[in-house]
Amino acid sequence: MDTFPCVVHETYWYVLVTGIDLAGDESTLVDLCTTNEAAARASYERAASNYLDVHLERWAPVFFARCVVCGEGCGSGSLLLPFRGWEDLVDDVRYYAGWTTTSEQQVFCPNHRPDKEN
Repeated sequence: MDTFPCVVHETYWYVLVTGIDLAGDESTLVDLCTTNEAAARASYERAASNYLDVHLERWAPVFFARCVVCGEGCGSGSLLLPFRGWEDLVDDVRYYAGWTTTSEQQVFCPNHRPDKEN
């Protein structure tokens, strides 16, 4: 059993705001990510009164790009946001040197790779 599982069977609520950035491209920003539905709905109402394109999305299960052995987040700094799908997580993790994912939906940091020599 993984100490820090990547798949979490809990509902996360996302408030997403879509707009046009300075380059003229469409961009979606995360206004809030929480497991608290009431907080998400309140944030959605506030954002919807200020922006035209606001979405409230329910994600379950979610996937975290963290090492299953030590819990270190892949490229996350201090903020570890969940991914909506395993494929999205895999696509992100492949850009970080030494990190790897498995077909068993596990993530390993450079220090705990299963193929690392001792």
